[in-house]
Amino acid sequence: MSKQLLLGGEQRLFVEAGHVTLAKHAVPFPEFADLEAFTDRLLGLDVLRCDGDVRRMLSGDDVGYSERHRQRRVRAATGLTPKQIEQLSRAREAFALLMQGVPPIVCAARCGFADQAHLTRSLRAFHGQTPAQVLSGR
Repeated sequence: MSKQLLLGGEQRLFVEAGHVTLAKHAVPFPEFADLEAFTDRLLGLDVLRCDGDVRRMLSGDDVGYSERHRQRRVRAATGLTPKQIEQLSRAREAFALLMQGVPPIVCAARCGFADQAHLTRSLRAFHGQTPAQVLSGR
């Protein structure tokens, strides 16, 4: 998958007869409630890969590696730096709060942004929308 897709880009997938083809595998297209099972199926087909050490690193466990090794390992597995993953996570958290109607200034403070302008830049980069657009479309 390209880095652009990981950062929120879009790629059209074609669904025929209720199936989507990924890496030459026709997989039933999931409903929202079935997304976890869909992901497990993709892992089983080796369309997606899971690196247990990277998963632990992203959750805060240092796994006994040096900082530089962790940075390289995370980037190799995800295509993103740990800092980009942190920024993406904060943007997702802010987006969810905005969808609940939390004011942007409160959102910025809760999610660790320096100010509301920082929140706006981050949301525009990762979600393609400003906080005002998110609030108006919720």
